[in-house]
Amino acid sequence: MSFIAYVQRNKQYITPRSCQYSVESISIFLLTIFIETCTYYFALHSITFRDTCIFYDLLTFVPISFLFELMYDFIHYWIHRISHVNKFLYLYLHQYHHSKTDVTFMDTYYQHPIDFVLSNSIPLLITISMIDMSKYQFAMMMTYKTIVEVSGHTGKNINQKSFPQFPWIPAYFDISLCTHDHDIHHRYFNYNFSKRFSLWDKVFGTYKPNSYCENLLYK
Repeated sequence: MSFIAYVQRNKQYITPRSCQYSVESISIFLLTIFIETCTYYFALHSITFRDTCIFYDLLTFVPISFLFELMYDFIHYWIHRISHVNKFLYLYLHQYHHSKTDVTFMDTYYQHPIDFVLSNSIPLLITISMIDMSKYQFAMMMTYKTIVEVSGHTGKNINQKSFPQFPWIPAYFDISLCTHDHDIHHRYFNYNFSKRFSLWDKVFGTYKPNSYCENLLYK
């Protein structure tokens, strides 16, 4: 996270905001990171990974990671959307994360522990169990996943799109996602539930593009 914050230190925020720290936010951050670490540990010791050479893993990483993103995002999309529609889930779990409207990288893991398990750990474990990959690919995938999660919450005005390992694929299918998209979600809660691509929001009619952000945020 510190690395991403440093790399983007000179980038402007989409709207004025500041990165604020508190004992509460740091405690929640550490707890959520612990849960994520436990999720990775559980996956490594309960899911069967194939044993292949590193060269094969590198050659097949792009298609496997693309498949992972599509499947993970589909499950996350529906759990995330239900967390908004269901009053109990939203008021007692997901609203915690949405108390931050002008998000910064520190707000990535500002989330109720149960909400994190529902929207992150469960989609991850289901997806990993359905895709044939090696432990090395799993490690690369989780590193990449963390970078994307943090980047999506920086609130910075950057041109980087989703799936940086081969951005031409989502660009070709017009399903790229950027920081603006998730920033819209934190301000206008009923749009842009996806976290990896805009595909499922477009399929199910909940996508709002950057122009929506520009028209509403900067008047």
